[in-house]
Amino acid sequence: MVLFRKKIRFIHIGKCGGSYINKVLGKELTKIHMKKPDINNRSYKYIIFIRNPLQRFISAFNHSKSLIEFDTIGYKYNDLYNDSSTPYYKLKQKIKSKLEIGHPFNEWSSGVDYINLIAKFNSANSLAEGLSSKNKDLKKSAQLIMNNEEVEHIYKGIGWYLHNGEFIDVNFRNILFVGALENIKKDIKDLSILLETQPNLKSYQRKNKASYDKTLSELAIKNLLKFYESTDYKALKKLNHYGLINNELLRSYHCL
Repeated sequence: MVLFRKKIRFIHIGKCGGSYINKVLGKELTKIHMKKPDINNRSYKYIIFIRNPLQRFISAFNHSKSLIEFDTIGYKYNDLYNDSSTPYYKLKQKIKSKLEIGHPFNEWSSGVDYINLIAKFNSANSLAEGLSSKNKDLKKSAQLIMNNEEVEHIYKGIGWYLHNGEFIDVNFRNILFVGALENIKKDIKDLSILLETQPNLKSYQRKNKASYDKTLSELAIKNLLKFYESTDYKALKKLNHYGLINNELLRSYHCL
């Protein structure tokens, strides 16, 4: 089974529970994260976890906002990695970056611009509504955030990782398991049986505890469904087409 796991790649789509999955499975899976899987590499079996794209968008926006607004007072640059009180979900390396250079996105050239753009929106809802704003500057800013392929997770969704469904067309026979964040406890148990491993379900579950707005208006939902239509939803339809997710789950992903 160890040799079998070496042939598995976990496509860790941001804000779909990937860190928790790695945690409860003892980090036994080799993951593909913040990069696209090689669409033509047929030598691996793939595990994928997905999430309602609307919920994933909210989580991705709030994640960026929490990193930008994180109060570093009381944290020391040299001691950060040994500070057990630092919340796991804050991603220590980004806090360390903020302490060192003043912002958490030093690995990306557009990090500072991204921060300035995010500051124009007080919630995920306001960003989503901004996509159809009559205010040209606000609309442009919203579009720049939504199409930023470099920084964080808003753009890098299900469609981005799965090549807008093309990855599934090419590799559907090699997709070993598709789980959903909405069914994560059951899916973790099913996956652990498949992998013949014992999950540690009592391990720490990463959560963003910041009290940001998690609601979306009808306009925001309409804009997001349109924005992700040819990316996330196209990939989800491919998963459904090959029987990797059911109709009920796909339908549920079109609303909150």
